[in-house]
Amino acid sequence: MLYVPPEEFLQRRMQEVLPEAAAAAVSSGLAESLYERVAVRRYELPIGGEPRAFEARFLPLSDREVLLLVRHLGSAPPS
Repeated sequence: MLYVPPEEFLQRRMQEVLPEAAAAAVSSGLAESLYERVAVRRYELPIGGEPRAFEARFLPLSDREVLLLVRHLGSAPPS
């Protein structure tokens, strides 16, 4: 399940592709994990005309590398 096709996100910054709230969640999780802490962020993306919920886990590997795992949590609850 992709938010946009690869040709729309490859070689681009996430802030250029993701909605502002999702990009902010990923950015803050990345920043926290660089302090050698596991970080978890949840965000939503509209996919197929429906809001979908995701959880991102940021696992620090070194002082310059972070492993990011994302899982789909299902349809987002109505706002």
